[in-house]
Amino acid sequence: MREIHFGHHAAPATASDPDNYHIQGNFFLILLNAFTTPEQSFIRYVAANGFNLQLGIDLFIKLVALGILAWLGGEKFLWFWLCLRIVYGLGDIVFFRATHHQQGKYGTFEIKIPHILCTLGELIVGKTVIQTTINHDVHHQNPAIAARHLAMARSYIQ
Repeated sequence: MREIHFGHHAAPATASDPDNYHIQGNFFLILLNAFTTPEQSFIRYVAANGFNLQLGIDLFIKLVALGILAWLGGEKFLWFWLCLRIVYGLGDIVFFRATHHQQGKYGTFEIKIPHILCTLGELIVGKTVIQTTINHDVHHQNPAIAARHLAMARSYIQ
């Protein structure tokens, strides 16, 4: 994960960005990529690093656990899993596309949202998630600043 994150910082929103498939392209493609990110991440990891015994064991354990949960939960598990995928996909679109594509341009941008939406978002998903997203440009300029300090740091770096 760190390698992907640092690769993203080295070349954000470019063809060299390992997260490029989340960012560039038409909205239909972005939507498709957002909802298949876990599978794509796995395929991209294996393509870059190969498949080994430890990865196979880890994958097997996770698939068995998922199978057991699906079997025990039945239809309820299916709806739970579907809701998780939708929330994850929407979050992916906001975190990758919205922070790196605005007004037809690619880069790293501040997201400005009304204060009430910011407050509601912080209540629903937490302050760190919202502040990291709307201050993502500050994070790119200064990756060492903790997420909880990004908003405060904005006035010092611009």
